[in-house]
Amino acid sequence: MKYALWCGLWLAAAPVSQAGIIFLNNVNAGTPLSINSLTGLPTTGDLMDGMIITATFSNGQTQTCVWAATGAGAGGCAGGAAANGSFSLNVSGDTETNPFQLTNLSTTALLLSLTLNAAPANAVFDIITAPGLTPGSGFGQAVSGFTPTGAPNGLGTYSNIVNLGTDPAQGDLYTQLVIEFGALGLAPGIVGTFVADTDSISPAVSGVPEPVTYVLCGISLVTMGLFRRLQLHDQEPGGKA
Repeated sequence: MKYALWCGLWLAAAPVSQAGIIFLNNVNAGTPLSINSLTGLPTTGDLMDGMIITATFSNGQTQTCVWAATGAGAGGCAGGAAANGSFSLNVSGDTETNPFQLTNLSTTALLLSLTLNAAPANAVFDIITAPGLTPGSGFGQAVSGFTPTGAPNGLGTYSNIVNLGTDPAQGDLYTQLVIEFGALGLAPGIVGTFVADTDSISPAVSGVPEPVTYVLCGISLVTMGLFRRLQLHDQEPGGKA
């Protein structure tokens, strides 16, 4: 069952002559997951080994890579071949504040969508800025970022909601994030950046659905915060207008 975030939908109509934005568009309960505990913060790029990243391209190709540590606090992966569609994704530092960098390494294909499945890495996405909704969670950050001038917006959808033990899911934790760039896609060589906070968890205990409490006011604040960040970005010297 989907819960549309109407407060952000109209952003999808922003003209692509300006810098594109990547933002939270929707959440979907999907396949609920129960976990034992959150195991500590922060979660940095080197603590997400096993996360599965999948990119879909305009030529019909789907390419996948498996996340691995690349250095102190850093991680990433790359998948595909340039002629058939290829990409890379990486981040360095705490995912709450440090951006993922996505690059379309293809020679001709457009990158249409990106899927991040954090469950195999014993990680979850935390989308709400208010701390402690799920016990043990801190400040979260829903997906937000930018694509270059002339590139399309990216619409983020979180799915597979997470609850702790037998407690109801609070609507702040999910195991999967999909970012869709539409038919225009990210052209070859284009780089997009986005923040999407992750938390580390102990191994999952079940996929039994639990009642869901959605903090819609918190999600609205995410959208308001994104507007503010976008305004500040455009006002900075050298910012894209």
